[in-house]
Amino acid sequence: MNFRSLMHVGLTSAICTLVSVNVLAHVGVSTSPLFTGKTQEITLSVPHGCSESVNGVSTAYDTLRVEVQIPQTLTGLRPLDAVFGSATLVKNEAGVITKVIWTKPDSADKGADSHQYNFSIRAKVNASAFTTVYLPTTQYCKNSKGEEISAAWTAMSDDHDHSATATENPAPSFLVYPARTKGWNKYTAPDHLHNMSIFNDAEIVWKGKAGYSANANTAALIAADAAYSVLIEIHPDEEFWVKY
Repeated sequence: MNFRSLMHVGLTSAICTLVSVNVLAHVGVSTSPLFTGKTQEITLSVPHGCSESVNGVSTAYDTLRVEVQIPQTLTGLRPLDAVFGSATLVKNEAGVITKVIWTKPDSADKGADSHQYNFSIRAKVNASAFTTVYLPTTQYCKNSKGEEISAAWTAMSDDHDHSATATENPAPSFLVYPARTKGWNKYTAPDHLHNMSIFNDAEIVWKGKAGYSANANTAALIAADAAYSVLIEIHPDEEFWVKY
């Protein structure tokens, strides 16, 4: 069977100083997929605390406070209390939530960096499909001297430079997935889509005479048929079809 037959039947580190604050692993959004136009629970994972390096000796400390900036594309937000206790909401003059802060008392400080923490909010995702929503986050700890130290996860950029620089940590983020129905769905790319793995839960992606599938057999049929090519990217404003 060639690919035409398949389609016919409808298958488918920062600069070192004497004293510096580092982090040991990415703070990220662990919930996926998240869909446009839907109210969903969004969970951030904080796998490590803050690490302070003094004269080349690094020591990690427990996280005591986490502050998350909320973009305007998330509305109707309700935070979930964490092991830290109740969340505090920060609002602007218009009453819109701009930040959520989770803080635990000093008496609950574990001292050493020994725990992973999860923080969740429930909100409606109003961002366009195939765009990225960023949640800039700063975590705070106290070192052995009782001084507050912090690690900022705030760098925001598109996927072309993978959301980080040499001196900034990438902000937690998530890709917004489109509303979908079983079968063929027609979309228009709002931006350059060059990571086809975002369609790995689909049977096939089709644009013009190019196709993509995470299924190895389907991918091999696309590559083997001279009438078609393998889809590796989609440009802004291009229409394409996805079969779920």
